[in-house]
Formats: sequence, structure tokens, C-alpha cells
Amino acid sequence: MKRPIKAAAAAFVREEITRRLLPASVASDLNRNDRAGALHRAWGYVYTNQIRGAYYELGVYRGDGFRASFKARTLFDAWQRGQLASPETWRREVAAGYADYAHPFYAFDTFAGMPANEEGNPCFAEGNFGCSLPEFRRLNEAAGLKESGRVRYFAGTFDETLKREPASLAGLEPAAIANVDCDLYGSTLDALRILAPKLRQGTVVLMDDWNAFSASPRAGERQALAEFSAEHAGLSFEPWFPYEFVGQAFLVHKKD
Repeated sequence: MKRPIKAAAAAFVREEITRRLLPASVASDLNRNDRAGALHRAWGYVYTNQIRGAYYELGVYRGDGFRASFKARTLFDAWQRGQLASPETWRREVAAGYADYAHPFYAFDTFAGMPANEEGNPCFAEGNFGCSLPEFRRLNEAAGLKESGRVRYFAGTFDETLKREPASLAGLEPAAIANVDCDLYGSTLDALRILAPKLRQGTVVLMDDWNAFSASPRAGERQALAEFSAEHAGLSFEPWFPYEFVGQAFLVHKKD
């Protein structure tokens, strides 16, 4: 099991120390090909197209990606406020139609580590990537991201959440960005079933472990998306860009 102190130390080395060692031109490039860069690119696409909808993250662990997404969204929100002050009328008018919208943030996780599974990857063994809900909440609040009506957390396995909270899920906004960081075939399929009624034309789907299991089409996220696509003929997923080591971004197309 990944212990919180060890995981926090690894994250600090990756996000703080390593970045300081990079050339300034690389460290400040938000279009870089890591997870933060992928989230920046996804939010840039959302703001460019003025897409209304929520950020969903399914499989949040300690919330590094959740908070990175919130930070990226905050940067684009500041950019848009700048557009409202532009001397060019058309820029102000375009921005005014979107500036009052605040994207909700929804987090889904067991908050007890990976669920029991027989998928054979030691990285994804039961209990790994464990972080309690109180600790997740504390880390988010320290970063200025507080639970509210528009920042909501759903605890439990995804199939349990589907069965237990149908009314709550039905009330959630459509997805602008869905970060599917579920690793396992079974968890990913259940996560996609949560997302099914929320996917719209142009929704961004990020699959952080697309090329895990040596990119086998009969395992992990690849198998789950293939089966989900067979269940939902009205949806298709266009590959957009790869990121970090095994991630892949998709754009959703929805048939009328």
C-alpha cells in the first residue's frame, strides 16, 4: 500500500523539486505533455468553445489531479475576466455570455484505496492508492477548494454509487471534462456508466491509464471503453492527444 507520507514526498519531488530543475522555458510551459499540461489543454478547449458543464474525476486518490484541474480552470477564468476589460467590443461581448458560469467539480472514489480485483497488476492491488475522504477534503481546502453545492464528493465503489445515489447523480450537470483515472477494467466500465447520461458533443474524456497493461485491448481502460462503446452506439470517442506516460485524451461525438 502506498503510505500517505511516502506518496506526499513523491508528489513533492515530482511537482516542486523536479520542476525547479527544469529550464524556465519548460517549467512555465502549460502546454507541456504531462497531466497538468493535459488539463490545461482541456480547459483551454472548454473555454475556447464556451462549453458549460462540470469537471468529473473518477479515481482521485489524494486529489493532485483534482486540484490541478481547479488551478487550470482558475487561470482561464482570470483570462476571461481580462477579456471583459478588452478595448475591443466584440471580445467583451463574447466573454460576457460565458463569464458568469462557474463549472462544478465532482470527485468519485472509494476513499479506501483500490477495490478488490483479479486484474493482475501489482500497482493496482486492493488497498493501493488509499486516501480517506477527510484527508482528501483537508488537502482541497488547503488549496482553496471547499466542498459545496458545486464541489461535491461521492464515496464508494462506482457500482455502489450507481445503485445508491441515482437521484443525486441525475441532478449533476453534464460533463465538460471527465478525467477517468480508474486503472482497472471493472472500475472504468462502472465509471463510464456513471458518465453515460452526462456525455455531450465535445466532452473531453481523459483516460490516465489508457496504455497500462502494456496497451492490451483485452485489459484495463482499453477493454472498458470498447465494451462501453458497444453498449452506447450513439456515442463515439475520437482520439485527441496522448499525454504523460500512458494517458490518452478523447473528444466525444454524439449522434443526434
